Amino acid sequence: MAKINYTFADGHTEEIEVSDEFALQYELLEDDWKRQEEREKKRRRRRLSFEGLVESGYEFEDTTCADPLERLIEQENEKFSLISLSDFLTARQKHVMQLYYEVGMSKQEIATALGVDESSIRECLNWAVKKILKNF
Repeated sequence: MAKINYTFADGHTEEIEVSDEFALQYELLEDDWKRQEEREKKRRRRRLSFEGLVESGYEFEDTTCADPLERLIEQENEKFSLISLSDFLTARQKHVMQLYYEVGMSKQEIATALGVDESSIRECLNWAVKKILKNF
């Protein structure tokens, strides 16, 4: 028999006795969770640093289209595809996505306009993007 530290849903941790096989599987599972958590932290850090640069006024050159007409057509296609993909989003998520991606408002501006905290807008956008990626 082996002992493991198990964290319950309510947050408290206890040392419990389990079979050796279960302890090994639990250790492998914990290692996997830690690796996933580290990957997620790195991804968030990269995204936050990019968003921080954009929000502080730094503009990245769009190298995908040199022709202004091509760029306009590409932007309209992106808007159309975004709207068509949003059939499975909630009304609030659609509204926030439209304000952010189509109107071009910042997260802070949207939060002020809707009378909510900026973190609420970030969370709403993140969930909407996750839904789009999941259903695309």
